Amino acid sequence: MSKLSPLISPFLSQIPWVRHGFFTREGGVSQGEFASLNAGLGSGDDAAHIAENRARISAHLGGQLITARQVHSPDVHVVNGEENWIPRTVVRGSLEPSSSERKEARREENATRATSCEHPSPSGEGAAQAKGEGSVGDGLNSPHPTLSQGERAFDTRPECDALVTSSAGIALGALTADCVPVLFADTQKRLIAATHSGWGGTIKGVLENTVQTLLAQGATLETLVAVVGPAIAQKSYEVGAELREKFVSEDASYDAFFVANAGKNSYQFALPPLVIQRLRALGITQIDHLDEDTYSQPQRFFSFRRSTHEGAKDYGRQVSAICITEE
Repeated sequence: MSKLSPLISPFLSQIPWVRHGFFTREGGVSQGEFASLNAGLGSGDDAAHIAENRARISAHLGGQLITARQVHSPDVHVVNGEENWIPRTVVRGSLEPSSSERKEARREENATRATSCEHPSPSGEGAAQAKGEGSVGDGLNSPHPTLSQGERAFDTRPECDALVTSSAGIALGALTADCVPVLFADTQKRLIAATHSGWGGTIKGVLENTVQTLLAQGATLETLVAVVGPAIAQKSYEVGAELREKFVSEDASYDAFFVANAGKNSYQFALPPLVIQRLRALGITQIDHLDEDTYSQPQRFFSFRRSTHEGAKDYGRQVSAICITEE
């Protein structure tokens, strides 16, 4: 069995009751374009492989890995540990979703695939693949899936992009393949959070809502730690003028995160630094950044944009997760 070697932040490692990891694509059992630690239930990977990968991550952290049905929203769900959608055991192979669950998860991800960092480059590379999955020019307008009551019964995970808990033994995860994962912990209260912050969720306020939820649960800005994980870097993230306009119209200072490409109506977008600025604006002072580009390191990270540019039919998802250890 390959050993898992997630990226670790010293900011979180100093908290004795926290275990965490920004997992790479290494150390799993998936094959081909999903090799090897693919944790995405919405991918077309073999269900047993995904289950084994997620079980390995759970075992590494010492808690049951859970992830939400991420929809590039500003929404936060507080996990109390008693939800019926949380698997009760960490037995290898026991987390395999049913065919109906996987069909529903695929439908959800296909409907939101063009949003956030999963934004086709304005040069047109990969744009044909994204057509019909949402507006290429404006991922915020991607259609939301309409699910029947029967379909929802197979997947009752919350539709949100941040999870918060004070319960031990639950590993909160954020699935990404270019978008920005952010893990939070309060150094005094036993409170943690995992946030998926693509450009869509970022501009809608998912970071602000995560922090406000943590504060409402008893955290303080002085004792709150936030760690920004591996994501697509500015050099790899070409976007159209319409995306820049969305941000600049909200705050003119955001223009600093876009660098114009000569002779093209496009820009290189620095999403992780913008996420950090928004965290600082909230009053968080303890911020770490694991500055790794998911696009330019194919051996280490999954990347939606890279997979699209290469003409791949699908792509894997790495997970960033945090857990409160049992007392």
